[in-house]
Amino acid sequence: MANRIVFKILLVFLPVLAFSGSRIHITLDRAVDIAMENSYRVKRLKLNIERSTFWLKSRQAGLKSKVYLNLKTPDLQNISDYKWNSILYKDEIVHQNTQMWESVLSIQQPVILFGYPTNGYVSFNYQVYRYLQKENGSSEVDYYNRLYMRYVQPFFLPNELKNDLEEAELNLEDVQLDYMQERVEIIEDISDDYYDAFEMDYTQTIYQRQMDLLLKIQHITENFQKERRKDQIQVQLEMANVRESILENQSRLRMALADMKQRLRLDISDSLFITPEIQLNPVRVDLDEALHYGFTLNPQLQRLQISERKAEIDLENVKGWDAFRMELEVTYGLEKNDQQFRSIWEQYNNSNSITLNAYVPIWDWGKRKYRIEAERRDLQRRELDTEERQEDLRKDIITAQINLKEYLDRCLNMQESLKLGNEFSEISIQEYENGGISLSDLLQIVTRNQETESKLLESYLGYKRSVMELMVSTYYDFEKGESLLDALNGNG
Repeated sequence: MANRIVFKILLVFLPVLAFSGSRIHITLDRAVDIAMENSYRVKRLKLNIERSTFWLKSRQAGLKSKVYLNLKTPDLQNISDYKWNSILYKDEIVHQNTQMWESVLSIQQPVILFGYPTNGYVSFNYQVYRYLQKENGSSEVDYYNRLYMRYVQPFFLPNELKNDLEEAELNLEDVQLDYMQERVEIIEDISDDYYDAFEMDYTQTIYQRQMDLLLKIQHITENFQKERRKDQIQVQLEMANVRESILENQSRLRMALADMKQRLRLDISDSLFITPEIQLNPVRVDLDEALHYGFTLNPQLQRLQISERKAEIDLENVKGWDAFRMELEVTYGLEKNDQQFRSIWEQYNNSNSITLNAYVPIWDWGKRKYRIEAERRDLQRRELDTEERQEDLRKDIITAQINLKEYLDRCLNMQESLKLGNEFSEISIQEYENGGISLSDLLQIVTRNQETESKLLESYLGYKRSVMELMVSTYYDFEKGESLLDALNGNG
């Protein structure tokens, strides 16, 4: 009895003696929280979200008025250059000595109709400059000011304002979905490590229960006569084998927890421990419901759809390259120039203009056509990616739902079998003590009971992993009955 107590104490405190740091009780939820908090990938994705948010705000701000001032302070020209002389009908070299001081204040606003950017701009402008020319020792000064409205509207071109805004919105949505997808991948990875450690830790419990039964049998054999010495030896050998299994499993558990600690980026001096309990909350999942959640909540499908839309925008932009286009520019305002500065504010003249520019492509050896076809193939490829992922997702959900049902049924059956096995083991020990069965038969019963508990553990972990696989595929937590997206957003 004393040896048994010492052995249990060693099993409990052996992992602790190697470390002087904190002891951390790990559950799956706790492990996930630590992983989320310490993940560099999550931190980088948060920065990507912030970056894309600022880009979107920048695009949105681009739909509002912009005020800017252009200055030439000064523009000095003291050079010789050739110019055409319309009187002599020839070029001649002319020395130019000029000074220009100019400022142009503009308020520019994209034209928005019913909340839709038209790709046109309207601006209000005020221009003032002083122009000085020097020639043969004399100088001439001109002052000029102009107040006018300018409207520029392109036609037959992709709407850059709308497309840039939509791409910024799609980029933000994409990185948000990537962030969500990464967090779920962390949950999946951590759950694999956790359930591996859970299996080893619970196996320790199974071995210990088997050891408890063998200790009861040993206690019985100690009361036998010397002619039953063979039974005592056989029990001791069986106990030695179980002890070896416990130590071997303990070593595997220590390494598994060390790997988990490293994955969670915990301090090397910290130690982890698990309290393994089989708590079964049976969940029955309807296949159609699971498929519905998978096709509506899974971020990977949504990201592929975003990729398709961005490819459509790229195709639209490419169609505008080297294509027929027109640009209308209209100005309307007032202007005045005079050699006296004070006079430029009096008796304004009308200042109006209208210009229609057109670009007409004639022949480019198919350059534009081939470029469009290349972008169209890219769009088709992205559509195939979406179709393939939908098919794979359907198969994943169907497989996970079937596995969940099978493991759940097995787990429920094994729970009932284990209850009967425990009862049968106790009865068999009493029969052995009374001489009703042999030791070999009793040890076989104890071994079968241990195998039953191991199968229960196997089916339980299979069930929990199937629930996790189904959650990862559908982004719906069927055990808690909530969308995984809502749950993660609620946790920041």
